[in-house]
Amino acid sequence: MNPMKYEGEDLPNIITMVVMPAEAQKDVCNQEDIGQQKYANFVEERINTNEDSICARMKKVQLKTWKSARKSAIR
Repeated sequence: MNPMKYEGEDLPNIITMVVMPAEAQKDVCNQEDIGQQKYANFVEERINTNEDSICARMKKVQLKTWKSARKSAIR
């Protein structure tokens, strides 16, 4: 089962069969779209318009993962 192409409602862990929280499932399943959006922003801001230097640090996107979603559920 490929999580990036999963069409079901709940995304389970392949080994434990524990269902991934909804907010983490959204980020995992849409990782390709998120990456393409970040790439398009990079090209627009740094290459096409020179708003930022091409060498300036990029802001990280805080995506939910299985591990981070599980930590927040335990607390």
